[in-house]
Amino acid sequence: MAKIIIEADSLEEVREMLRERPGAPEGLSSLIQDFEKVLAAVERAKAEDPRGRAKRKIAEYAGISDATRVGEILRLLEKHGLVEKETRGRWKAAR
Repeated sequence: MAKIIIEADSLEEVREMLRERPGAPEGLSSLIQDFEKVLAAVERAKAEDPRGRAKRKIAEYAGISDATRVGEILRLLEKHGLVEKETRGRWKAAR
């Protein structure tokens, strides 16, 4: 299993960094797109409800049918301080 670490001061900085990699291999490009979708979905969730939303709702907002994949992305983003997991499985943007 490969791990991708993204260090930035803000979600916007992460987006900008990801946009700067147009030559990414095809498999990595789809992963990067999923990260962008999940980050946008988490921001939407926090905007709608300060407590955040459940993983399945985040997956729905992101347009990704595989909630397990979304959960893996959320845990990776949490590890790097970009999202937070609240009580009862709610996820929200860290900033």
